[in-house]
Amino acid sequence: MPHAPILNHKDLMTERAIQPEVLIHLIDKIRPNIRAEHAYLVGLEAHIATKLNQNENPYDWPSDIKAQLFDSFLTIPWNRYPNDQPVLLQKAIADYVGLSPDQVLVSNGSNEMMLSIGSVLIGKDTPVVLPTPLFSLYEKIVRLCEGQIISVACLPDFGFDLPAIREAIRTNNPVLTVIGAPNNPTGAHVSKEDLLDILEISSGFVLIDEAYAEFVGDGRGMQAALAQYPNLLILRTFSKSFALAGIRIGYLLGHPAVLREILKYRIPFMVDHLTERIGVTVLQHADWMREKVREIVSETQRLQQALKEVPGIIQLLPTEANFMLFKTNLPAKKVMDAMSEKGILLRNMSGYVELNNFLRVNAGTPEENDRFLEAIKIVLREEER
Repeated sequence: MPHAPILNHKDLMTERAIQPEVLIHLIDKIRPNIRAEHAYLVGLEAHIATKLNQNENPYDWPSDIKAQLFDSFLTIPWNRYPNDQPVLLQKAIADYVGLSPDQVLVSNGSNEMMLSIGSVLIGKDTPVVLPTPLFSLYEKIVRLCEGQIISVACLPDFGFDLPAIREAIRTNNPVLTVIGAPNNPTGAHVSKEDLLDILEISSGFVLIDEAYAEFVGDGRGMQAALAQYPNLLILRTFSKSFALAGIRIGYLLGHPAVLREILKYRIPFMVDHLTERIGVTVLQHADWMREKVREIVSETQRLQQALKEVPGIIQLLPTEANFMLFKTNLPAKKVMDAMSEKGILLRNMSGYVELNNFLRVNAGTPEENDRFLEAIKIVLREEER
């Protein structure tokens, strides 16, 4: 008996067209709170030569360090699974922050760890305190987990309203409170004393997002408080100060017993051999990172001072991170588009209700910053006509 011919995908589509009602029926099976969301997409403009919109470190790692890393990677068997958890990187991070390896959980970027934390802690109608504005992914994750967002508005100067945050914690007894230190998207910072006050009154967890911690003071952050506060979680990333936005390494610091519970949710092999080796290598060269951070901090301060003198800029927010927000006397989109035409990419922050018509620029190299300053003066002068 002859075999039936094997149909390829094109044959199948030709033989039986998918009926719209079938697809609608399938889509209806997806959870309603997922369908209500928008995908988190970041568009890129290929023609942009000066990219100052994503708070990246403008300096790539030296080629000799990259070569050293890839030489070592050639000795690793690619046909074997990595460890379920990247223990070498875990140990290297622990040494870097002055903790033990069981106080470190490594992730495929800090965004992935945010989702893990939300999935572990947040259930339907679970209260979560989020000061606003805050990195928008936090609100999205709470919605995905069907939690209850307890928003706390910022002060008129866009700093944290700490008394209101404390009151929200007392009133709602949240399972989780999130604080950015420094805060994305505003650059506002919170003192260690104020963070300790929040930890002291919280019966739930307090997640301190320290993505930009290395740009503040000695870069030590809040890890010393882990010895006293088991409800403290600290989220960090290699994307900013460590100049690894394209590699995806994040990590969570916390009490070992808490991290063991979060680990139960996470699937194995989230960090591959190459990523682990890159993380270990750059930590061995942390002095290079610290030198570049000092340069970026200096350039951030220079940009802040220069923007104060630019005609047409009507508001400039103080910052403790590597970026700053400013508002001009023109619509933000108009300015951003004009700057894009000059090969300089900024971020329009109008997606945040509180930041309507604000633009964001991160510190680049001195040459990039000079181009930005020259261009913004020209754009504001030309667009006013």
